[in-house]
Amino acid sequence: MRFAIFVLIVVFAILASVQSAGPKPPRPPPVKPIRPNPPVQPVRPHPRLRRAAEPEPNRPRPQQVPPRPPHPRL
Repeated sequence: MRFAIFVLIVVFAILASVQSAGPKPPRPPPVKPIRPNPPVQPVRPHPRLRRAAEPEPNRPRPQQVPPRPPHPRL
């Protein structure tokens, strides 16, 4: 009984491989690799649109904090 099942499996495997060996579909043309974009040069702004460098405002120096008086003990 086991031998009959084994023979059936082998026969079906052979038949399946014979059917798949029919005419092959035509291969699609090879895909061309994507070329990277050329490097982009940075755009220089128009001289009239360029802003003048703003002077940094003078900041007042922070005043030193006086030391705290000692905490009175209760």
